[in-house]
Amino acid sequence: MPLSRKLGTEITLDEVLDWIAAIALRMHHSGNLGDILKVTVTEVREIVGSDRVIIYRFLPDGDGVVAEESVAPEWKPIQGQLIYDPCFNAEWVEKYRQGRIGVLEDIDARPLEPCYKDLLMRLQIRANLVVPILLRSQEINSISTVPDRVWGLLIVHQCSSPRQWSSVEIKLLQQVAIQLGIALVQIELHRRLQQQDRDISEREAALQERQQVEEKLRWKEALLRCMTDTSRLAFFVVDNRTDTILYFNHCFCEIWGIEYLESQM
Repeated sequence: MPLSRKLGTEITLDEVLDWIAAIALRMHHSGNLGDILKVTVTEVREIVGSDRVIIYRFLPDGDGVVAEESVAPEWKPIQGQLIYDPCFNAEWVEKYRQGRIGVLEDIDARPLEPCYKDLLMRLQIRANLVVPILLRSQEINSISTVPDRVWGLLIVHQCSSPRQWSSVEIKLLQQVAIQLGIALVQIELHRRLQQQDRDISEREAALQERQQVEEKLRWKEALLRCMTDTSRLAFFVVDNRTDTILYFNHCFCEIWGIEYLESQM
């Protein structure tokens, strides 16, 4: 069902911009990744009027998982599923990194790789719209030569029938993916700042503990000197490895008649 038909009247550009601003505000006010993803799929499926909206997150090994989903009751939920697409390769990742948009209006109307068509049929998909979610490296580091990273995909599924995707729907999904990418970068920066704060706190705690230990040692040393210097017993400490006298008290000097060496030692 096209977006304009769902709303009962043709949607204007101003309305699209207002809706994008509203969902972006909700994203950026939430610091929780799960809440941001849930808001995204729920709001997109509501405004677009599709059967399913998912956020597909890439994993380090190249596979992906359905990280979040909003789906109509009559269709199979797929959230949490690990999805392996044998037709998907590094070339496709690079295309998405460059901003490629996937538009499929009818799985039976154009030739598809058999492995890809089998995957779509297994997931009950007749048409889909795919937009990449990019993490912009320059938004994480002010100066960066690292290319943008494809974090995942924002995907709209039409399960009940083929669907003609309008230019408004495509642009809307692109803008939502951009705002989602910005929100994810903010979460990453916040996580880094928290880790830095924890590192600083740990260093400060270690320094404080060291200072406390040193203070205790100085106090014990002062107490020991006070006790030995005022004692009528002779005390001396020798390094057994070198036979070097490390310490002796005043009484030791008196007994051995070396008071003149006391100040030098």
